[in-house]
Amino acid sequence: MKNKFKIIVTLMVMFNISTVTLANNIDEKNVTNINNEKNIINFENNGATSSVKKLTKEEYKTKTALELAELVREKQVTSRELVELAYEIIEENKDYHAVIITRKELALEEADALEDTGQKFLGVPLLLKGIGHTVSGGENTNGLIINKGKPLSKTDGTYAKKFKQLGFIILGQTNYPELALRNITDSELYGVAKNAHNKDYNAGGSSGGSAVSIAVGMTPIASASDAGGSIRIPAAWNGLIGLKTSRGLTDNNKKDSKSIVSHFPITKDVSDTIALLESLKKPGYNLEEIKDIKKLKIGYTLKSPMGTEVSLDAKKAVLNTVEFLKEKGFDVEEVDNPIEGRLIMQDYTVLSIFNGGLVGNLEKALASKNLTKHNVDPLVWALYVTNRDLSKSKLREMANVVWSNVEQYKLTMEKFHKKYSIFLTPTTAQTAPLITDDYIDSADRINMLNIENLSEEERLSLLLKQWEPMLKRTPFTQVANLTGEPAITLPVYVTNDNLYLGVMLNAAWGMDKVLLDFAKLFEDNKLFKMNNSLKNNIESNKADINESSKNKEDVFSFENSSYENLKINTLKNDVNRKGNRKILPKTSVA
Repeated sequence: MKNKFKIIVTLMVMFNISTVTLANNIDEKNVTNINNEKNIINFENNGATSSVKKLTKEEYKTKTALELAELVREKQVTSRELVELAYEIIEENKDYHAVIITRKELALEEADALEDTGQKFLGVPLLLKGIGHTVSGGENTNGLIINKGKPLSKTDGTYAKKFKQLGFIILGQTNYPELALRNITDSELYGVAKNAHNKDYNAGGSSGGSAVSIAVGMTPIASASDAGGSIRIPAAWNGLIGLKTSRGLTDNNKKDSKSIVSHFPITKDVSDTIALLESLKKPGYNLEEIKDIKKLKIGYTLKSPMGTEVSLDAKKAVLNTVEFLKEKGFDVEEVDNPIEGRLIMQDYTVLSIFNGGLVGNLEKALASKNLTKHNVDPLVWALYVTNRDLSKSKLREMANVVWSNVEQYKLTMEKFHKKYSIFLTPTTAQTAPLITDDYIDSADRINMLNIENLSEEERLSLLLKQWEPMLKRTPFTQVANLTGEPAITLPVYVTNDNLYLGVMLNAAWGMDKVLLDFAKLFEDNKLFKMNNSLKNNIESNKADINESSKNKEDVFSFENSSYENLKINTLKNDVNRKGNRKILPKTSVA
């Protein structure tokens, strides 16, 4: 009898029949039985239907974006309820400094007004990166202290509009470094974004706040952008999936545009990543599809393209992956880096100088706020002065040389991919830095803040040199930005100190779906290492947790692998090195 009533209730809800009629025709005992069953309609509020068993914060954290959208679509939960849960989690995790501003009133209004028109991500909470992804009620400061108190945006930017069309409810914006120039997230305006797994370490950058917000469970995905690794670096250091798409595929640029920036969300689940690629891909671009990816030859390297050292853990992450791929039947071969990384960084530096004028008249802006050059990142000041003092014709000439070089890089990679469809490397050479580590050599810092006293040649040399402290940790990611090829980081490794590392797969332009095929293979074979509170099936992952506690060994034992005799030079542990970068006060969530 009980099952009969359950079926009747379900059918009546499906056909929008008032439950009052049913309540008037069944006895009190049956009503009590129905109300006591999980996920059955509640006969309160004068017979109006209400949501089923309330979703808990713990359950919310384990859901993918697609799963949350399905719950909203099936009316098992409302978008408002999801948004309120997300804001509770944001509030509980303020000390990570992941979120710089929220728009709760607007978000709740948008959630209440949402109508189901088939949106793939119906009613799902989303956080946007604070730079380049403007939204009504959000900030647009570029992370500069001179823009503190600037009026909030009144309209949605291009990417906010796209996400809203997909059904997302935008909660606010996430932390990033000044002008998104760094591979860490640390600005005087917004403070340090702390790593999701250890607050003594940095989140990475420049999409650091977005990565942390996912890794601690605020939202299942968050928007990000990547001009030199800014999606992949924080994704790797927080145990997430970070896809830098092919140039022009998901952003406002064209395939042949002179831009190194890619826009795409960081995720925790491959199905979400696939759905986002399908939804955000611009029409007119056909992506490569391979029926059997095992036919693709894979080249891998353990060497930095910059000639810098690579940590033992980063090498182990790659070698464990190689072992897995060989066991699965892939043809994997060790290779050298196809492009000299130092050449890449010379060109990358020139492009940074070219964009140094984006801040406008920085001197005037600082003076108007009674601030000095010491209130901005030394790199921001050095790029601004260098750009200011070069003629427009000289800047164009320098940029043209870079893009001529880029064409050669593209040809080199095209030739490489004819033999090796996939290029496998560490995502980063080392784990995330301590929040007290300095990202600029102390002497370079002084020279950068006084760069106006240097000659043009000395300025260029200094700007190239100052990357070194950052490059020793992240030498692998910049190449794909200049060539425009896709690259993805996958979370496959955790160190004994509970710090996360990823491996990066790169392929030819338009091979984005193929990279996601590999990601799905890794995920299906439980190679992903993530914050356990994010995992969909907590029970099934208890074995992973127990295994992780045994000296944090990965899927394959490095010592027992066929690479046992490989000579590996480890880096000296520098985690105790203290810089003179001050610890900033906590940033409160608006």
